[in-house]
Amino acid sequence: MVLIADIGNSAIKIGRFAENVDADNPLETPQDTIVVRPEDDSLALSKWLDPNDRILVACSVSQRNADHLVTILQQIQPIRVRFLLTQDFWIEKRVKYPERVGLDRLAGAVAANWIRDPFRTAIVIDAGSAITVDLVSVDGVFEGGTIMAGAGLLTRALSSGTAQLPLIEYHETDAAPSVVGRSTEEAIQSGVYWGTIGAIRQVVQQMQSELSSPAQIFVTGGDMQKMMWHLPDHAEFVPHLILSGIELIARRLDLPL
Repeated sequence: MVLIADIGNSAIKIGRFAENVDADNPLETPQDTIVVRPEDDSLALSKWLDPNDRILVACSVSQRNADHLVTILQQIQPIRVRFLLTQDFWIEKRVKYPERVGLDRLAGAVAANWIRDPFRTAIVIDAGSAITVDLVSVDGVFEGGTIMAGAGLLTRALSSGTAQLPLIEYHETDAAPSVVGRSTEEAIQSGVYWGTIGAIRQVVQQMQSELSSPAQIFVTGGDMQKMMWHLPDHAEFVPHLILSGIELIARRLDLPL
């Protein structure tokens, strides 16, 4: 088995994939996953790892969390870690500074390219610490997109940037709040949740208006699953899109695992 890691700003998601998969196979999905947060100890990961796990291919947007993961792994068992670089992503990037694009965004675009209709553009929505809405052209080029604050980041910004607003806990599994909050906490929850949905819908609508035909929409990230009802009907939720994109890169590059 091969471990694939998506190292974000607030969490590290690791998936276990079958080894020696044919490079032309459909997009693979992990057989098992775990989410590790920087503040966690190594116990959960230690229990999850298999003694036969020997290689981890990682895509990181946080050097601090990447170092944290390597340190944890060194304490548990010898696992070789291979970090992907921008040049490993073969997708063409039609942006001003291609070397600055987050590797998680590129992984999502690569995965979307693999599963989209080859005659249609794709819009990729990924919700984590930040929410990205990116466009992949009909000829398979990463065109860029938008970046906005995710729900957790918004709640922290409201608390730290004001004198009286409290810091509220936000969880991916929370039910959709009433739009009319009847307390300060409920009003923050409503503003963050419904404001996020409104922003995503507006960005998608604007992107669609600039295209000659409707795009396929792929959605990923824990926050997005409960928001799917408020997105266009043809949007498709792909829970492990980024991990699958990283695995596809590793497979196609035929890395020396």
